[in-house]
Amino acid sequence: LCEIPGEPGEESEDDEDARDDGWPICDHPMGIECRNVDTLEVLYDGHAEDGVYCNVTHGFYCDGCGNYEVRYQCCYAMPTCTTVGPPPPLTTGTPPPPPPAKTTTAPPTTAPPTTAAPTTEAPTTPCEPVCEWSEWIDTHCPPT
Repeated sequence: LCEIPGEPGEESEDDEDARDDGWPICDHPMGIECRNVDTLEVLYDGHAEDGVYCNVTHGFYCDGCGNYEVRYQCCYAMPTCTTVGPPPPLTTGTPPPPPPAKTTTAPPTTAPPTTAAPTTEAPTTPCEPVCEWSEWIDTHCPPT
């Protein structure tokens, strides 16, 4: 629905209409912003005041307001994650030979039990999604 040019009226925008009009909007937007075309005032996701609603679930709706346009935030999973760990050991040339073995006999002793050193995995960075905003979309009124 669109307001009559020059007169405030009913206005609505949603992601389904945007997709129907060929806009590349993801199936489950993570955010929405709604902007008055004339004043450039931006309403954010969750706005519900004086008959003006802007939320990612239902899109934008108002009755008795001017022309609004919306944009959607879509997030996409990263295909791979980067593993961050300790740097590899530095090597410069051939390692030195081991020292010669001594052939002395030591008296018998009781050795304390050995425990394995704890192993730690290299830290990793979480796979952060890539999020981007669509262009501003106005599906229910001619461009101004």
